[in-house]
Amino acid sequence: MNKRKNMNSLLKSMGSISTAVLLVFGLMLPVVSASISPATFEATLKPGESATETKTVTIPALPPKADVIFAFDLTGSMGSTISTAKAKSIDIMNNLSATGVDINYGVMSYMDYPHSYSSYGYSSTYGSYPCGGGDYAYKLNQAVTSDKTVVSNAINGLILGCGADGPQDYTRIFYESYADSSVGWRSGAKKIIVNFGDNVPHDDNLNEGVSGISGTWSTGGDPGRDEIMFTADDLNLQTVLGAMASNNVILIEAHTADWPASYEGGPAGHNILEFWNYWTGLTGGKTFITGSTTLADDVVNAVTATLTAPTVNNLHLQASSGYESWLVSSTPASYSGPTGVTTSFDIVIKVPDGTSPGDYTFTISAVDNAGVNYGDQTVIIHVLNPNNPPVAVPGGPYSGNEGSAVNLDGSLSSDPDAGDSVVSYQWDFGDGSTGSGATVTHTYKDNGAYTVSLTVTDTHGATDTKTTTANIANVAPTVGPITIPADPQPVGTTISISSPFTDPGVLDTHTATIDWNDGAMTAGTVTETAGSGSVAGSHAYSAPGVYTITLTVTDKDGGVGTAVSQYVVVYDPNGGFVTGGGWITSPAGAYIQDTSLTGRANFGFVSKYKKGATVPTGETEFQFQVANLNFHSTAYDWLVIAGARAQYKGTGTINGAGNYGFLLTAIDGAINGGGGTDKFRIKIWDKNNGDAVVYDNELGTADDGAPTTILKGGSIVIHS
Repeated sequence: MNKRKNMNSLLKSMGSISTAVLLVFGLMLPVVSASISPATFEATLKPGESATETKTVTIPALPPKADVIFAFDLTGSMGSTISTAKAKSIDIMNNLSATGVDINYGVMSYMDYPHSYSSYGYSSTYGSYPCGGGDYAYKLNQAVTSDKTVVSNAINGLILGCGADGPQDYTRIFYESYADSSVGWRSGAKKIIVNFGDNVPHDDNLNEGVSGISGTWSTGGDPGRDEIMFTADDLNLQTVLGAMASNNVILIEAHTADWPASYEGGPAGHNILEFWNYWTGLTGGKTFITGSTTLADDVVNAVTATLTAPTVNNLHLQASSGYESWLVSSTPASYSGPTGVTTSFDIVIKVPDGTSPGDYTFTISAVDNAGVNYGDQTVIIHVLNPNNPPVAVPGGPYSGNEGSAVNLDGSLSSDPDAGDSVVSYQWDFGDGSTGSGATVTHTYKDNGAYTVSLTVTDTHGATDTKTTTANIANVAPTVGPITIPADPQPVGTTISISSPFTDPGVLDTHTATIDWNDGAMTAGTVTETAGSGSVAGSHAYSAPGVYTITLTVTDKDGGVGTAVSQYVVVYDPNGGFVTGGGWITSPAGAYIQDTSLTGRANFGFVSKYKKGATVPTGETEFQFQVANLNFHSTAYDWLVIAGARAQYKGTGTINGAGNYGFLLTAIDGAINGGGGTDKFRIKIWDKNNGDAVVYDNELGTADDGAPTTILKGGSIVIHS
């Protein structure tokens, strides 16, 4: 037998661990109890607030479900078989119930259409009761029920008609199996008709569809429910069997015996069961002999072979009446699939706005499309007074500089409800960036007037947003130092300079101008990234001189940064030479070691370029006797003569030792622009001591400035 094989496949499909067992087909099938976990959910909320929860629904491993209806031919020809049919049907019922299948039963009976249609081959009545009541085409003796006693009584109470007649209205019975809504088939149950009969149906051609048979075998049409032939509801056997299959109704035929079809006017050489096997097969069923000793087991096997593990369709959560709107969402929305599983739902329960304070209790149930309840959860919600939103206080107005941190303080924000507090501070700084926290710092990349917003959230999720302003000032770029040629440059030579600059306004762009100190002013070439970069420029001087270069960098907002170079020395090796000799009165402060010393200071010098040389030659002597300072030059670096002004630079010693730099500037008063008086200045510094100034008779004056110390004796001559 195939009972164990069928059961094993069901076990695999229906699942696992159990707390109880169910006997199915003689085997122990694990099952679990339906439930929702947790059984209770409790929360305290204000109107408009929500709570989330995960519910786990346990779906037990349910047994297969089937409904079986026994249909009986009660015409007189069943006289020798009807008692066997009744007994076999009860055996089948008991054996099926012993398998543990969730199974219900019902009873139908029929004879044939009334005698008034005998001209079409239908049966006739046979006198007084029990035959005197006449034939009937269809009766539902017992709708589908789980009460086997009621079904047994219905079976045993069937009364046989009189006379041997045929064919019968099987087609009508098969039709009513899906057309009669009173039958009571259960949702999800396998639907099976077990028909006990001994003849063939009414039909225009019983040969239709049967393999290897041609021609027409007509037993007269079936008039259908109106019992009038040639009307719209006339029934066709093939059509009805197809509709049974479409409605998932399986036909199992328990036939009295097998005999030649020719006995009923059928084709020679073919037996009745050949036709019944074909007809039951169209619905997925089988044909058996009523008197077979194995009939009960055969039918049980045929029924159980069609069963599959049950499934759940659209199991979902629903709140009890009046609380439907409180259950606002469920993820997933439903479950459809096999039994013997647990499935989880993430739900959101929300207290409707306007709900009065108090305690509310309702039920959330897990139900499927068939209305089966898989468990209930008790939900208790303590509703508080409505929540008042918090109050945002963003502070300000704020001010600061681009590129520098600005401190923002929202700590004065509050919540008016006792026991509630602000739990979140979210800032929008107005420049596309955000931050969080009661106090925050933010650096603006560019100047401007920004609208700053603060959104605060309280314990219950209510929010408030307020705005303030942040006025951010532009910061001028920082420029320098300027890189210039270290060596003196001949007149007409193009010289190049460069200088870095920085700007805390990383979104700023910049332009630059260079004042070359000879009347020329040009635009610098700017290279920059994120507000900082460098400036480059070049220039050729047409006249010798000591030039101070001024670089100005301007940002897009008008901020200006300036750097000034020490000087660029431009000389003309063919521009003459200078000589001088005499003395000056050294002023107080000139001698750094003792600024109180004053008195006579003698000098003598000559400085000139020899032909083809790039550095001048000559000799310089300076004596400040009261300080015991005797400076003597050892080398010259450069010489620049421009009109009445001569300036040269070099190195030397003091009192025969050390390494000192010097810069001598002289004015020939006799030359146009000289002012009529000769003037002299010398600056001496210690190159071995960080260029600390040792002596300067015009201390604090720019190196490229014009001297103002007039000679007390002697002269200075610029030779052309």
